[in-house]
Amino acid sequence: MSDEHLRERFQALREAEAAEATSFERTLARAEAGAAASRSRWLWAPAAAAAAAGLWLVFAPPGSSPGPAPLDPGTWAMPTDVLLEGPGMELLRELPAIGTDIGDPSPPLRTGWNRRILG
Repeated sequence: MSDEHLRERFQALREAEAAEATSFERTLARAEAGAAASRSRWLWAPAAAAAAAGLWLVFAPPGSSPGPAPLDPGTWAMPTDVLLEGPGMELLRELPAIGTDIGDPSPPLRTGWNRRILG
């Protein structure tokens, strides 16, 4: 198959597609009509929300309780704070003075399986 033959076949395909394609003006007009219809379709949503709010204000019983008390941030603790605690954490909370003994810098970790091994 030669290059010239391929060019002719592609040109025939382009012409067939161009004959079936709609014009740009028609496509643009259809898109603008669809946008206008979708805008008018959503105009009822604010009106329905206002009507629902009005009905709620008219028929809702008067509130007697002020609601739940606000949470005091001073007393609340994360449930996972326990995971931040570990052996020797007191060494991290204090800064020892120069020339003082801090004791054993590595506290014993003899719990469970290593108690049998380490004695």
